[in-house]
Amino acid sequence: MNHENPSPQAAADTGPELMIDAKQSSVALRLPLYWFSDPAMRAKYRIPHYLIGGLVRYRISDLHAWAASNQAVKAHDPCSDPGGEPESGQPDSGEPHA
Repeated sequence: MNHENPSPQAAADTGPELMIDAKQSSVALRLPLYWFSDPAMRAKYRIPHYLIGGLVRYRISDLHAWAASNQAVKAHDPCSDPGGEPESGQPDSGEPHA
């Protein structure tokens, strides 16, 4: 009998990757929802997506690869702000804004 060891790729491949929607994509990448839900924004940022029966779906692995190589995503990253202050430049008092 021939007992070959499965390749690392075959061992890691547990089946088809799940597809997620725009809201889940937005949460996963911490990016604005409209980037994923608006066709013009998807085209502008060249977000990888799939049309399945009229629904737009995303693969998280595609999105992570896209985000790692996309300058707009890096520029939008709220963690990249060294000051950590709100965009207004004013410290957040914790009070609701008008």
